[in-house]
Amino acid sequence: MKDLRSQLAASFNVAAPAPEAAPEAPASGISDLLAPDAWEADPWGQRLREVLGSLSDAPRLNPDSPSRVASQVTDRVLKKLKRAGRMRDRGELTKLRADFLGRRERAAWAAVKAEWSSRGLSQKVYRRLKQTKGIDPVGVLGKLQSAGDDGLAEVGGDRLFAALTAR
Repeated sequence: MKDLRSQLAASFNVAAPAPEAAPEAPASGISDLLAPDAWEADPWGQRLREVLGSLSDAPRLNPDSPSRVASQVTDRVLKKLKRAGRMRDRGELTKLRADFLGRRERAAWAAVKAEWSSRGLSQKVYRRLKQTKGIDPVGVLGKLQSAGDDGLAEVGGDRLFAALTAR
């Protein structure tokens, strides 16, 4: 089927212009969200830094700390904010962290799904992984990517599940 430009050019007996290249879709940001220091550029990280600056006995947080450490520091800060009666700051920080972790988890599951499909692995095992509570999708993605192409499709479902969920 011809595009509209080609149809118009044919109706006026002129040469059809070269079709414009479709603009490239912006990067999905999945790799950005899964980076260990992704929390720093997020509103959660910015607000955490502000709150840390406002507390007198605030815990230290290195600039290159992974998000796991930032989450632990946030837990300590939330306790200090509760004792100080700063409930609005506490609620805001809690919401920002939950939003970031939710986006990160969705991005990780999307990356796991893409890797899973490209390798032709069992969909039953993927659904089992996704439905199991307490599984870190970032960890699963790391294990899946580090496994290489050493015949994961031939491994039984239980062994594959155990290998990807082992701590």
